[in-house]
Amino acid sequence: MNQLIKNLEEEVKNVAQEETMISEFNKLIYTETKLLADEEAKREEKKRLITELMNNAGNLVLDSLHEHSNRKKVEANRLAKQAVCAADLQKLVQHFMHRVEVAKDDTRTTSSGFRSHETSDEVHSVAENECTAAGLIKLAAYLFGLH
Repeated sequence: MNQLIKNLEEEVKNVAQEETMISEFNKLIYTETKLLADEEAKREEKKRLITELMNNAGNLVLDSLHEHSNRKKVEANRLAKQAVCAADLQKLVQHFMHRVEVAKDDTRTTSSGFRSHETSDEVHSVAENECTAAGLIKLAAYLFGLH
């Protein structure tokens, strides 16, 4: 009977140890479960942040491209206006040069074939106009970077 009591006491100790071990095991399982849940939450947060960063980077690239495109449009418009101004100036210079040529032809000879005093004054005026036309051409070349 003593042996049976010893065995029962030993069993009670073992059961107490088992219960302690089971309790510790349950605590470990709870801790692990909590850690896994935290890890999963951190993974999801990391995915969300990476996605947000990628979207922000994409938006920055798109904004930069849009800004660059706008600058190119402004530059193209400026160049187009400059080309129109150059064409207008060229027409003006050509018209002026044509008038100078016509005036030259008219003043070279009079209807009788001889130069008169008035005609020499007109030739002087034409020479001044030629200088002015040359000046206009140089000015146009300078203004439009053609020098």
